[in-house]
Order: sequence, then structure tokens, then C-alpha cells
Amino acid sequence: MTIGLNPHHRLALTELSALSTSSLDRASTHAAELTVAAVTGEGWVLGGMSRAGDAPPDLETRVVRASGGPAISAGEGTIYVGLSLPRADALTPGGDAQVINRYVRPVLRALGRVGAPAHYFGRDWIAVAHRPAAWVGFAHDAGTRRVLVEAFVGVTHAFDGGVARPSYGGKAPASVGELAGKPLAVGDVREAIVEAFANAYGHALVPTEIAPGPAPRVEDEPAWEARVPEVMGSVSAGRDAGGRMRVGGDWMVSRDARASLEAALAAGPELDDAGVAAAVDAALAAPGVVTFGVRRLASVAEAIAAAYKNPR
Repeated sequence: MTIGLNPHHRLALTELSALSTSSLDRASTHAAELTVAAVTGEGWVLGGMSRAGDAPPDLETRVVRASGGPAISAGEGTIYVGLSLPRADALTPGGDAQVINRYVRPVLRALGRVGAPAHYFGRDWIAVAHRPAAWVGFAHDAGTRRVLVEAFVGVTHAFDGGVARPSYGGKAPASVGELAGKPLAVGDVREAIVEAFANAYGHALVPTEIAPGPAPRVEDEPAWEARVPEVMGSVSAGRDAGGRMRVGGDWMVSRDARASLEAALAAGPELDDAGVAAAVDAALAAPGVVTFGVRRLASVAEAIAAAYKNPR
């Protein structure tokens, strides 16, 4: 088997968004599809469960990606890595819940080869000199088992945009070059990442044109009505512009499980606290569903219940 390598070395943010958001639905003849590209332009890349207001107002450009998690600041000096897999064990054995642990390793090896020894400690960031230097996360579909692992490597552009988050544990993020204490060329880091993936799984990289769908429009939805603090950030809930209850925030969950939960919330009269808790358990504790960044599913139920009680 082979890994299809996107031949484009550079991506505008809208192109990145289109590739990312169509990844769980694209058919592929390869064992995986890999994109490693330098970002052009500058803006915020919203997580798949974010709203436009979750990013600071300092940059006008906002696009959305498939993976959950927070808004990421991306621009010249950022490398985007996207690995799309038909199932979590397509390249190496392991369960769906461990996809970041397994597929972040080539990125770690590549950073070490360019003089920036890197480590992953089980959250949603990669450490250089024990501080956050890159963000990593995933999108997942429990029904099809398709997975997208994404990373934003801040070679010379810090990925966090100055936004402090609980996930960092009080550590200040910075660019890879700053933390390594040496100038790094974006092109050299990109080549090192591609080479690391070529050597990691015993599959040849084959240049492959990937045909993404259109980039989704970022809608200007109302602010979340409730936020519950969790280990990675907030679990959020609130009505959309049409009045339907939605769930989001800085965590990650199988997209079809989230859709199932939101459908249950919209199926009838407003639920009481017990009904909300039951709906959350039915959708998110179902077999094959993956969650990341929440210690308790009760946090999701608490956010929804609080949003229901928040008058519009």
C-alpha cells in the first residue's frame, strides 16, 4: 500500500479548510492521505466545534477545520500537517482513542532532526523545551471509523495567538525556532516532516492530487450561552441562530456522536437535567465513540443544562 502525498508545498487558509473539512468523506485508493504544507496568509483556523466568536478579533480571516479543539493562529511560518486515514489502524495497530499518540511520532522525529527535540505528553500540543510549540488534534467518525489527525507547527509563527488555555498547564507557548534557540527555515522543517512520514510506516509516499470539497463558510453564530471548564479548555453549549441547541468547545468527539446528541436535543420538548444527562450518555458513551479533552461526560450535560436555563 501507499500513502498519497499532496504535492502542494504551500496552502492558503481557504484551501487548508477545504482539505480538512472534506477529509472524513473523501474516498481514497491509498492507505492514507498526507498533506504537509506551509500556510500562506494569516488568520484563525477555528476548531470543528468552534464559533466565530471563539477567536480573538485581531485577525479578520477565519476558516474552519474538521478537528475539534480551540481556534489556532496560523500564518507565514506555520506548517500544516493533515493525515487522513480510512480507519485508525490503517498504518499501525492501535485503538481509535490513541490516534494522536501514534501518528504524532513522525512530527516529533522531524523536529528533533532539525535541532528542536520535541515531545508529546498526552494533551493537544507538542512540546519543545517543555513548552507548547505546535497544536495537534483529530477528527473522527465512529460509524465509518475514518480519522483525520491534524497538526499546526509554529516554526516561526506561534500557534496560540497569545490566548492562554488550561491545556498548557501554565506553560507559555512560543514558536519552534524561539524555543530551539536557532533560526529554522520553514521549507527545511516541511521536508523533514515529509521524510519522517516516509520512513515511519513502511509505505511509499506517492504524489497524489487530492480533490477537496468547497471550504465551508464560517457563520456568525451567537456566542455560547454556557461554558463549563474542562482539562483542555471549555465545553460549550448554546442555541444557534435558528434556536437549536448546539454543543461545542475546545474538546474533541466523534462527529456523528455529536450530531446524534444535537438531534436528540432537538427531537422534542426541552429536556430537564435528567433528560439531558441521559441524552449525553446515549450519544457519547456509545460503542466506538471517541472523546478527548474531557474528564467527565457530565461536563457536557452541565453545559447543556446551563444553556437551557440561560434566557435568550
